[in-house]
Amino acid sequence: MRNQTEQELYEEELLKLLNLALEEVENVKNGCVFLLKDLFKGHEWKIIENSLKTKLSTKFYLAAKKIDSIEIIDNTGMGYQKYKKI
Repeated sequence: MRNQTEQELYEEELLKLLNLALEEVENVKNGCVFLLKDLFKGHEWKIIENSLKTKLSTKFYLAAKKIDSIEIIDNTGMGYQKYKKI
């Protein structure tokens, strides 16, 4: 269990990653299908801890539901959510 300071840092990092992903959506071409991890450069996605990826995926999904330029489409066979820039 995290103490208050660790939890605050965790939430701050989560918000930072969410904002980075949402900003990167602007660079996705219309009609392009993408996964959340596609919005991160090079090895950035690989170094994010798994628990943070899970929470980030949920937060991004909830944010995407409110954004007109993102269509939520089916999951991949591996359980990753697919999105489409419209």
